[in-house]
Amino acid sequence: MDRSVAPRLDVYVQSSCPACAEALRTVERARAAWPALEARVQWVDVAGVPPPPQVFAVPTLMLDGELVSLGTPSWPELAARVRRAFEERGHDGGTTPDER
Repeated sequence: MDRSVAPRLDVYVQSSCPACAEALRTVERARAAWPALEARVQWVDVAGVPPPPQVFAVPTLMLDGELVSLGTPSWPELAARVRRAFEERGHDGGTTPDER
């Protein structure tokens, strides 16, 4: 892990997925809580680079290439993982969010 680079959160979604809207809201909440977080939305039903092999369902969230959740994680679970990723790099990423 490169400690000089902000954590990267990838969310894999599909346009026909009803549960993906909640995942997108959770990612937006993380972006607001940690402005330095690199958060990317990957649409699996759009032509381009195929998702990694760990992504076999949507929504899927990955932090720094590691699986966080198949499905939408709870906010406290995601917040704790992102906070820990920033702490491992020696900084807080901008804020300390309410993890409730």
